[in-house]
Amino acid sequence: MDVTTYAKSQFDQSKIVLPGFEMINEKEKTMPSGVPAYEIIYKYVPADDVILFQKQIFMIIKGIAYSFTSSFSKKTLKTIANEVDEIITSFIPVIMDEDDD
Repeated sequence: MDVTTYAKSQFDQSKIVLPGFEMINEKEKTMPSGVPAYEIIYKYVPADDVILFQKQIFMIIKGIAYSFTSSFSKKTLKTIANEVDEIITSFIPVIMDEDDD
């Protein structure tokens, strides 16, 4: 399964259950490491007068799926979201062989 198909399959349930769901953006991207990724940004309203923005990034590396979800207010989406992106783009998994146990 490619990363886009995986991301959309994981995300389908969220669209149904999150109150006030609204898609902001979704796109394929390539991480600085060269790994293909899929990014989804949406907002929803979990309670009166509470609006949350969530960004999800999905990757598949050597057959292992990874997903990163971060939640923001409207203000922090424009400020600390860039720092969170830097943390995610620096992710390099350590994949051990069965012999390394």
